[in-house]
Amino acid sequence: MGDDFDPIPGLIKLYSCDPSAMQELSVCRINPNMRSKQRRDLEFFIPQILSLLLQGYYPKQDDLVKFILSASREFHFSHRVLFFLQSILVDKMEEETQNV
Repeated sequence: MGDDFDPIPGLIKLYSCDPSAMQELSVCRINPNMRSKQRRDLEFFIPQILSLLLQGYYPKQDDLVKFILSASREFHFSHRVLFFLQSILVDKMEEETQNV
């Protein structure tokens, strides 16, 4: 994965359902560059990427899932994905329990 590619244009393409988004995001850095003052890594954008997945707005959900799983090969990325999904599920379960 590359160090020089800004993920913002790829994320914009993802939100506008552009099929080239996955290709563009796949060359972005997964985890932070600790020497850089600016975050240009996908780990920083996990909430946005997973929210898009959970809302179901991206028409090629399978491609998005495969992309997330591929990026999750990196340890810290996968744990942040897990923590984000757990926070969503725990809140949802508490909401459902209160409704019962």
